[in-house]
Amino acid sequence: MKKNRISYIFAGKDRIDAKTAAEKLFRIFGIRKMLRQGGGITNGTFSELIDELSIVVVPVTECKGQNPLQCSADS
Repeated sequence: MKKNRISYIFAGKDRIDAKTAAEKLFRIFGIRKMLRQGGGITNGTFSELIDELSIVVVPVTECKGQNPLQCSADS
């Protein structure tokens, strides 16, 4: 990554230390806001640092199986 001029940080030895990561991102790069996307593990890792939460729910169903309870007739 260094060869390609890609910045990176280390934050934790065995697993990500979210607080250390956030502090380094601010100190080294001046990052004050972060968009974090992920599932339960990522949510739990960063939960202590959240000061604003925005949840988007999109009611969409993928109709590959053509289950009539999930899909419209023209899908």
